[in-house]
Amino acid sequence: MKDVVLVTGASGYVAGHCILLLLSNGYKVRGTLRSLRRADEVRQWLTKARREIDPGEDLSFAEAELTDARSWGAAMEGVRYVLHVASPIPSSMPKNPDDLIVPAREGTLNVMRAASRASVQRVVQTSSLSAIFHGCDDPNSHLFTEADWTDPDHKDNVPYTRSKAIAERAAWAELP
Repeated sequence: MKDVVLVTGASGYVAGHCILLLLSNGYKVRGTLRSLRRADEVRQWLTKARREIDPGEDLSFAEAELTDARSWGAAMEGVRYVLHVASPIPSSMPKNPDDLIVPAREGTLNVMRAASRASVQRVVQTSSLSAIFHGCDDPNSHLFTEADWTDPDHKDNVPYTRSKAIAERAAWAELP
């Protein structure tokens, strides 16, 4: 029996490539989408991107919204691993930074909590240099490590940078 990996934000670029790699390595994949109406579109893109892969029944989709904690329970059923890739990316700068920050933070926490309730063995959250690098006056001053964090309140940070830093810190704070 193949292990099931849940990939959040299945319609996104990075998530799509994660799905392709997982399928190539023999995993069953369940991708989350805000609307299942996009499932065929995503399946077509994946098939076009890698013609040698016919995901067939190894690829399924679940409807889940980052800010809706209740939507994650069903998505996690039977899942062994989670790749949390989803994060809101604006097409333009939001007027209110919380329009980006709240869904990123709450979505991350909703995924982490649902994974914990479902006894998922491992969760991998994609990060970004936005979580560690921005707001440093001299980014060439040292080698950045897991000990470094972006200051979300730094005057130069845009809402996307703040959302990535805040969401990742929330994930780490949620760990037992």
